Amino acid sequence: MAARDSDPWLADSLKSILEQTLECFEFLIVDDASNDQTATIIKEFQSRDPRIKVFTNDSPKGLPANLNFLIKEARGDYIARMDADDISHPERLEVQLAFMKKNKDIGLCFSEVNIILNEGDFLCKKWSPNNIKTALFMLPFLNYFVHPTAFVKREVYIEDGLYNENFIKAQDWELWQRISRKGIGFGIVPKVLFDYRLRLNSNSAGLSSSSSHGFNYFKAIVLIRNRQKLKSIKLINKIPKKMLLKYLINLFLPQTILHLALILNSKFNNNSTAKKLLRQDAYT
Repeated sequence: MAARDSDPWLADSLKSILEQTLECFEFLIVDDASNDQTATIIKEFQSRDPRIKVFTNDSPKGLPANLNFLIKEARGDYIARMDADDISHPERLEVQLAFMKKNKDIGLCFSEVNIILNEGDFLCKKWSPNNIKTALFMLPFLNYFVHPTAFVKREVYIEDGLYNENFIKAQDWELWQRISRKGIGFGIVPKVLFDYRLRLNSNSAGLSSSSSHGFNYFKAIVLIRNRQKLKSIKLINKIPKKMLLKYLINLFLPQTILHLALILNSKFNNNSTAKKLLRQDAYT
């Protein structure tokens, strides 16, 4: 876990890991030069649980650099990701470990997730393809793999690639593409094991242009993308009038058409989200 200014959610996040049904693990945390009570909260939990090992940065280094540092420090055969504002269900680590041991041909797995709002209220279950081949086909254009649910063989990180530290945003998207090109197997546990917090100012939200038009519009689009159109319609009176036409287009167009438009936009539009993200790396 890498944490920076995370005190509103950090205690619940830490608690969700420390109360896992799988008890034998080390919990490595970087405090990335936080300015709030993050360090105090982490130290309080550390004083009660020897599995926690804390590293503190004097200045912010960013998520990919912190993750690479923690991967190198880790001693286990598997590395599980966790963000400081999300919640792991109690059986998450046990189920993902069993899944990896049963499916020896894969190098990393993820889980299905519930999307929750800033205060913890349930929004919807995140939709993802049933077929892992479909998820991998769409990966250059749309990332269905929820980063903080990643459960990865340590050797995959060490031998097949760490995070590209030029990618301040979508560093997981870039890494999963590199790993998949090497033929490493991916898997998704067909069970909700995680609550993923949707925040307007998060890095993941910032990847969507809909996040710049207010939280209600953003929520409505998230619901559409996750096959919850009827629930989305309940927000229509809260959507800015200037965004209603775009909302209705998203609402009534079939998902296959939206996916095709996304693929074409990513391939041929130099200002597409995918192209902008790739330009984070000067060598791409």
